[in-house]
This record gives sequence, structure tokens and C-alpha cells, in this order.
Amino acid sequence: TSAIMALAGHFDLSISTLNLSQGTMTDDRLQQLLSNVPEESIILLEDIDAATVGRHYEKEDNIRFQGMKPLTLSGLLNALDGVISTEGRIIFMTTNYIDR
Repeated sequence: TSAIMALAGHFDLSISTLNLSQGTMTDDRLQQLLSNVPEESIILLEDIDAATVGRHYEKEDNIRFQGMKPLTLSGLLNALDGVISTEGRIIFMTTNYIDR
């Protein structure tokens, strides 16, 4: 993350950070957030290792997340290389577990 901050400062780019490990992140929500990122900026996707693999909701959260479809690998890939233009944007991803 420090290197990303240094690059942003050097090239005078803003940073838009999205934490993919949030339980409320869905395919549609990710598409919406990425479409609002300004041009000439860095998109930082944090905790990519926790985005889709092994996500489960606690029993008491079932009501809160009822009807929501969690972020899928397909949704993530579509967001990164789909119909939304990411020209002029640099995407970085961070992980706490390099082997995942």
C-alpha cells in the first residue's frame, strides 16, 4: 500500500480504495462503484484474497443480507474487464495471503 501511495503522489493521481472483503459487496455494487471512479486515478482493490473464496455470513446476519447475491469471481472479472471503461485508470490489488 505504501508503494501505491508513492506512485499516486509521484504521478499526481487520486486513489479510490475498495475493500472487497466487506460482506455487503455484490457484483452490482462493485460495478456501480467502479463506474464512479474518476479518470486518471488509481483503483485499489484491497483484500482480493477474501473477495469471493470462503465468504459466509454469520447466522445473525442472514436477515440483513437476505436477497443479496455476494460478489462472485465472474462478477469481479466482469468488473475488471467488462463494459465499464477503465481507460486512464490503474488497478492494484492487495492481499494478506499471497498463496490464496
